[in-house]
Amino acid sequence: MSAYLHFGNIHPRTMAADLDTRAAGPRAYLRELAFRDFYAGVLAAWPRSAWWNFNADFDTIEVDDGREAERAFAAWKEGDPTVPAMKEARQEYARLVTRRWVLVRGRRERSR
Repeated sequence: MSAYLHFGNIHPRTMAADLDTRAAGPRAYLRELAFRDFYAGVLAAWPRSAWWNFNADFDTIEVDDGREAERAFAAWKEGDPTVPAMKEARQEYARLVTRRWVLVRGRRERSR
């Protein structure tokens, strides 16, 4: 459908109207369709955004590169617990799970 949407043979609203959004798959497709339509508008108004950050402040972000960066990325993809980002993510997940458990338990206690 990509080419048909790109050249205007079919409008995104036409496709959206035929979707049964009760299921997860069609809802995901609708989100992708909406983003595609949104970003087409962004590109039309700001063609520079195809190659550069929309927000120029992001141009100054430092990016790691080289062998060490490749090794760290591979370790992160594997879920290596020694990677700092993995440690932080696990701690945050544990905090959120604990908080959720406390909130749910609190609701149960009040309802008794």
